[in-house]
Amino acid sequence: MWLIDLTLLLVLIFFVFMPALENYESSKLFYKRFSAKNIALLVDTVYTAPYPLKVFYDEKALPMTYVFEEGKVIVLAKGEGEKSLGAVSSDFIEDKNKEFIYKKIEPKVSLQEAGKETIIPLAFIANSRKVEPLPAVIGGSG
Repeated sequence: MWLIDLTLLLVLIFFVFMPALENYESSKLFYKRFSAKNIALLVDTVYTAPYPLKVFYDEKALPMTYVFEEGKVIVLAKGEGEKSLGAVSSDFIEDKNKEFIYKKIEPKVSLQEAGKETIIPLAFIANSRKVEPLPAVIGGSG
């Protein structure tokens, strides 16, 4: 009798946790798409803003890797490569009068006083000649 109960419990756990895992994956994909479009829009805004300028993109969400290539930003989850099927990208309009410093920003973590881990946000530093994405720390140590 206990074997049947155990089997039913395992089947129930399987059917309860599988949709939860699928929801997590779809929310991660949503966040990557949102981040790619949002950062591309932010880069467009940085190009048109008066200089000198510092902009912090402080999204409280999953740690992602941001890859800036010619005219686009690629958002990757941990362990994904730039050419993987899970990579999400969005285009931005480059201003050819200003140099954009292309680079890859890896996710980093800053330890706060309470022992919580916080994702270090992305920042853009710009002047009349260049725009550069950087990792930045706001209000933390690291």
